[in-house]
Amino acid sequence: MGKFTQHWAVDYDVRIVRLIPGYGTLHEIASCVLAAQLQGVSGEIDVLVAGAGTGRELDDLAARDPAWRFSAVDSSQPMLDIARARAVTGNYVDRVAFHAMDMQAYQAKAPHAAALAVLVMHFLSDDAGRVAFLQTLARALRPGAPLLLFDYAGDVESFHPAYRQWARARGLDEEAIETMFLRLNANFHPIGEAHLGALLKEAGFGIPTRFFQALGYCAYVVQRN
Repeated sequence: MGKFTQHWAVDYDVRIVRLIPGYGTLHEIASCVLAAQLQGVSGEIDVLVAGAGTGRELDDLAARDPAWRFSAVDSSQPMLDIARARAVTGNYVDRVAFHAMDMQAYQAKAPHAAALAVLVMHFLSDDAGRVAFLQTLARALRPGAPLLLFDYAGDVESFHPAYRQWARARGLDEEAIETMFLRLNANFHPIGEAHLGALLKEAGFGIPTRFFQALGYCAYVVQRN
């Protein structure tokens, strides 16, 4: 998975909401799902955010519970710089530890109570890399801890006509839409639900439950064994 450069990081938040259906709603719902999963969990709640990017997840999670702390991991320093600035603006920067590194290199000081990986898995092109990524997350989590995933998945081709309509409604012209689909086909590697379940099982997780879908993008929650 390639790193986002300074050029890509600067306007990422503006572009992403015009390219990913349900992006904003997903974050709001994911924070609620996580809060429900963590009800009754004792001890300090430190949430691992894998592929944290510009920190959009952190905004919603930090607002959900003032006691939660976060470890934000991303291979792109420019993206994390934006995430840190966002956390300063949101007045929760003292609750976040930022780690500029590949996820596979991350080692938790103590097992995390939960983890999220939003728009990460579909950039991994082969099962070996996907399982290695999931195993890294499993090692970083407490037994029974929840993992939330959101990626391009499902019955992809059947959603393309609706996806084009959505993109037009968001203000993209035909050239921009064609470019979007070219990049989608070249850079995204969809994982169907059954396949995802098999990968999670191999990596040490239980059966995933889908809690959100927007066209071909699906979100799941699953527990570490």
